[in-house]
Amino acid sequence: MGANNNDPLIHKFEVVKYNKHDTIYQLCLGYPESETIKQLVKVEVFQNYSKAYNLGLYFRVKTSSSWKKSKALTGMFKTTRLNHYYGDYKTNKGKTLILFKIEPESQLMYVYEYPKGYYPSRKVIDSLINQI
Repeated sequence: MGANNNDPLIHKFEVVKYNKHDTIYQLCLGYPESETIKQLVKVEVFQNYSKAYNLGLYFRVKTSSSWKKSKALTGMFKTTRLNHYYGDYKTNKGKTLILFKIEPESQLMYVYEYPKGYYPSRKVIDSLINQI
């Protein structure tokens, strides 16, 4: 974390496999000791299995031997910027913000993991998205 207590941990992932409805990424730079973000993650196409609004994708972390049993961490909500998403995951400290930037041309994804319990207003989230 940086000088500000709300600075995110930044994780960089590269594509290891494309499937019909999802993409699997492997951590190539970041914080493997993170409690939340794991070495392998999956971005799935949202298939309307919940009543969530404005949901484009779903973010799952590999916590089990199978993806089906692994933890679905958060939905990836659409923003005004192409390939930029935000999500929240719930902890005992409340909702926590995660930002995502996907670069299809370079096959990279950046995940910005904010401190547990940090979940600002939508206006602040939009501002943070414009900074990444």
